[in-house]
Amino acid sequence: MTSSLSGVLAALFPYSDHARLLSLQLDDGDPAGDQLVVQRLRGREALSECPAFDLDCLALNANIEAKALLGRRASVRLSEGVGFGAARWFNGIVTSVAPGEADGGRRRYRLTLRPAFALLDVARSAWIHLERSVPDIIDAELSRWQAGMADLQWRFDLLNTYPVRSYTALYAESPLAFIERLCAEEGIGYRFEHPSPEDAPVGTTILVFFDDSSSLPMNPRALTRFHAADTMGEEGAIDRWTSARAIVPGATAMTSWEYKDTRVLAATVPTTHQHGAASALASTLEDFAPQSQYYGAGAADLERYARLRIEAFEAQAKVFDGAGSVRSFAPGTATELDGHFDDADAGSKDARCYLLLSVDHDACNNLPSDFAGEPAVRGLEPGYRNGFTAMRQSVVWRPAFDSTHHAKPVARGLQTAQVVGAEGREIDVDEYGRVLVQFHWDREQRNTCRLRVANALSGSGWGMQTLPRVGQEVLVDFIEGDIDRPMVIGAVHNGRHMPPRFSGEGSLPANHALSGIQTREFGGGRGYGELLFDDTGGQLRTKLSSEHASTQLNQGWL
Repeated sequence: MTSSLSGVLAALFPYSDHARLLSLQLDDGDPAGDQLVVQRLRGREALSECPAFDLDCLALNANIEAKALLGRRASVRLSEGVGFGAARWFNGIVTSVAPGEADGGRRRYRLTLRPAFALLDVARSAWIHLERSVPDIIDAELSRWQAGMADLQWRFDLLNTYPVRSYTALYAESPLAFIERLCAEEGIGYRFEHPSPEDAPVGTTILVFFDDSSSLPMNPRALTRFHAADTMGEEGAIDRWTSARAIVPGATAMTSWEYKDTRVLAATVPTTHQHGAASALASTLEDFAPQSQYYGAGAADLERYARLRIEAFEAQAKVFDGAGSVRSFAPGTATELDGHFDDADAGSKDARCYLLLSVDHDACNNLPSDFAGEPAVRGLEPGYRNGFTAMRQSVVWRPAFDSTHHAKPVARGLQTAQVVGAEGREIDVDEYGRVLVQFHWDREQRNTCRLRVANALSGSGWGMQTLPRVGQEVLVDFIEGDIDRPMVIGAVHNGRHMPPRFSGEGSLPANHALSGIQTREFGGGRGYGELLFDDTGGQLRTKLSSEHASTQLNQGWL
């Protein structure tokens, strides 16, 4: 059997792309990796989700090292059949390799293909984006990584405009998670295109961002027939089609405090989804989502966010589940369903047009009969099947967000930062007393936006004012733990900025009985103003003094 199998495998190299259901192409590299025959492909792809495709491969060479395959670009061709639609390509980078047990001169390998974008989940980063819209932030973030990852390719198919955000922090999360949560918050989805190696280098995936699901392209199989499973013919079709409904909130409400205008912004957007018998119940279910301070660019922008949120709920209200053998099916493409008994209820052609949300693929290669007795192949019937979810394309699709894995990381506690300012300025504030700081973890040494400074008292034209100066180390907290809402709440001494020597009477720990306030003259001078409390036992005193003209007012022990 071994010699017979070896002969069969040897005859397969090189092999015809058109001879089998599945064929594999690898980029230039170790030629040993080219001695692989795909036995089975399984994988899942969905809107706003990085796909993963597992390949079970057989190799005549049992000594192919995993590291010779890891990181290589690969394209798998799912060939077209009569009536099955155009050929599908599954592209990506080999992100994992699992060699199986060797059997003589043969070995089975499992490869996982993923797009370059998925690798950004392996990294952790910290970065500050100032005065950028979300598309600009995404473009800048991807550009940072593209320098070392040429496979990272993307395109924006956006129809809407997006407000500029003054400050957006990537901190303690992966760049992938960061981009996904920003997209989800702004109602931006993403999908992938897998071009043929004839049109792009092997393994190429193109990440496409979109914000209008109604403008997504039709599938190569623009009209798909429904056949019951027991009447399935040779033509690729759908043989299972069911629907599921769920109750979603009757409205979404948001609030946010705007400190410049000193008012609470509020927005409520009701659902347009028809719940039928559950309409009265759904109308009582409000999704109230209070947001952090100055969320959005004003009342209209807050309403936009509320609308995006209710649209994300509505996209989950009715979902269709199906299965079949249409090989061209891919998320982010649409097809018209024909021949199902629900057609009469669907109404117009537009109502019968469905957007594919996710597709689970399972394909087994039509390997020669000589493989029939091999354990890795036994019991597998050649062919292709998929399972998928869909929704009517007339319904707006939005990615689900903050109650899901798209939640923003919460600040883990206080941080310290250094006050910075324009060159030559000892203090740099605006009309609100806000300062610029630089976090110690920011390797690019970028400033933050201007941060408010907390004081013990603050009123209309009255209160306390202690403005941090350039170079000081300050304590920064985050409102509601929001990493995009930092605020200065205090200052600390350090090795460069030591505690004050009140009245020049020595330093700590010797002057531990002294407390008070000491200011410092601008312009590098050594003069100061001081309010001193001396709590030395039996010698209590208070002193108010100014270095100018050595003016002093002393009380208590003299």
